Formats: sequence, structure tokens, C-alpha cells
Amino acid sequence: MKKSLIVAALLGALAFQAQAEVTIYGVADASITYQYLKTPGHGSTNTVSMDSGTDRGSRVGIHATEKLSDRTQVEVILEDQFALDSGVQQQDDKHLFHREATLNLNTDYGRFGFGRMGTSMGQISSWCVVGPQISAIGPGYGPYSGTSVWFTSGQSQMDNTIAWRSPRFGGLALTAQYSGNVDQTVTGAVENKASAERYASLTGEFKRGALTLLAAVDSHLWASSAAGNPDNSLQFTVGGNYDFGPAQLFLAGNYFDHMKLALAAGNPSWYIASGFDDFGVDKAMNYYAKGYGVSAGVSVPLSYGKIGFNATYNKVKDVETANGTAVTGNPEFERAAGTVTYEYPFSKRTTFYVSAGYGEQKMDRATNGGTVKFARALFGIDHNF
Repeated sequence: MKKSLIVAALLGALAFQAQAEVTIYGVADASITYQYLKTPGHGSTNTVSMDSGTDRGSRVGIHATEKLSDRTQVEVILEDQFALDSGVQQQDDKHLFHREATLNLNTDYGRFGFGRMGTSMGQISSWCVVGPQISAIGPGYGPYSGTSVWFTSGQSQMDNTIAWRSPRFGGLALTAQYSGNVDQTVTGAVENKASAERYASLTGEFKRGALTLLAAVDSHLWASSAAGNPDNSLQFTVGGNYDFGPAQLFLAGNYFDHMKLALAAGNPSWYIASGFDDFGVDKAMNYYAKGYGVSAGVSVPLSYGKIGFNATYNKVKDVETANGTAVTGNPEFERAAGTVTYEYPFSKRTTFYVSAGYGEQKMDRATNGGTVKFARALFGIDHNF
């Protein structure tokens, strides 16, 4: 109820700004999904469910702009993601606007942004650069998407962020970001202090005709805690795409050192932690590792719709805890996955899609090793409004 009142108040305030242009927009995406999952010691499971945001995240957003002069424009973006099948906030209940809440200035000297936004690596923010341009399929396909080249946590949204995107010179544009505290809801985290996780990145984007090239470096300055004081991460990503006309090719590669593994709850096959609890490792702990990932995909336009294919491979090793202690058994992970999708536009705003994919994730370890196998097939519709 409180959130509804806040949104209503925001809309009311924006409506009284005669000089501002305000747009309310969104995406409704629902699918029916069959999923197969086989984990060591637990056999296999087969499930059918309604899912939300498979092709594109279901969301509602407010976009407001005001022209201050011929060279300066103020822009506000407030956007949240929801689960269409249940109506609840899909990502978390800590942020009213999970996907983005930014105040931006668009000038001759570039775009300046302040607030909560996605990293330049990700896909679900106006400040994302790399993610939307390295995958032949949408962002909601888990390990099948090109963005799973990262295979680690830290590619999501950040609080307390300052960002700058340069004007484009000779096809090249730079994006820099810094967050003094990526999650303001963490108890005891003080902005720009060691108690808070901080983040910095620099991304280059080059466009020339049908060619797009991308290169990025970023680092998480991990928060210190009673569990230890982990070394800061360092990550390098390169990629791009080329539109040949009959087909568009996507390629990406990533190397990381001391990145936090994505020990996410829910479907274990979607993350590096695939079956961590099945393998006898404490899933609640924080783990850090080094590794790499590669991704390749192709998108082919047809007379009626578009076909996309994407394949990824990842390897992770040297897993250790926050205090630098190696995890027992020195586990190493490998994962390979691929999927094919078909999209058919019913109209400019409504698209029908089908998808099928398969993957395996192997954990080499002195004890409790094994392979997780996963597959899914689905069909759905997304509508833009």
C-alpha cells in the first residue's frame, strides 16, 4: 500500500511539470516452461510451470525529461521488475525501483548519471553497454544467454552510483561508473568505507557501420567482515557483433580473478553454485575464484520472425573463502550450454517466442564431485506498452 501511494505521488508530481515530458511504459512477458534437472545423488526432476520475464523482464517504468537548454536535458528513469504470474516484485522487496532509479544530465560533454543503475556489463538498465550487444537471445535465458559468459555475481544493479558516458568520437564512446556502496540495505555498510562493497568500471564501445566492438575492465572492492577481508576482484571482458545482413554474429570472452561466485537460491542449474549443497559445500558461505568464459551466437532474420542460437562455455578454479582459505577438495567447475530461440512478431508491440536448450555443469573435486544436467523448452508472449 505504501509503495502504491509513493508511485501515485510521483506520478502526480510529474504531471504538474508543464515543461516535462513524462512516459509510463512497460513489458508484460509470460511463458509456459518445461524443465529437466538431474543432480548427483538426487536423480532427475521434470517440472512444468508458468514463468515471467523469460524473453524480456516484465517491468513498469516512468521516463521523464525536461529540456533546460539547447545543449542540456534532465532525464529521470524509475523502473521496477515484477513477476507476471504472481504480481510480486521479481528481484527483491528492498527497492521500490529495482532495475533503475536515476537522475541523468544529457549534455555536449556526455551523459552524467546518479542513483541506482545496472553495471555497464549488464542488460537491464539504460547504463548497460556490453550485455545487450553480445548475446543473440534475450537476457532472461539464464546460462543459455551470452551474458552467462561472466558466470559470477556482480553484474546486477548498484546503489549510490555516479556514471559518465562520453560523446562518441570517431565511433568510440567511453562509460565510467563508480559506486560507493552497491547495496544500501546491508546493515552496517557505510558508503565509501571498507564496510561497504564498492565497484568501479571503465567500458569502451566502438561502432563503425555493421561492426560493434566492446572492451571493459571492472573491479569489486569487497566489503570486509568477520569472515575475512577478501582481495578485490579484477575482471576483463571483450566482445562485439557484426551484422552481415543475412545473419548477425555475436562473440564475447571474459577473464576474472577473485570474483564472488553467484550462490543464488532457487534453480541451482542457473548459477556457478549449481548443486553446491548437493556437492557437500556450505552454500551459505561466500566463495571467490578465478576463471574465464566464452560465448558465441548468431541471429538470423526470416520473412516471418527471427531465429537465434547461443552457446557458452565457462571454467572456474581456485575457489577460496573470504579469508583466503582454499575450499576443501579444491573444486573446479566447467559448464557448457546452448539454446535456440524463435521469435514471431504478432505486431510492433507483441511477440510470440519458443525456445529449447540443454546444458551440463561439472564439478571436479576430491569428494562429492559430479555433473548437473539441465534442459528446458518453453513458449511465451511478451507485450510492450
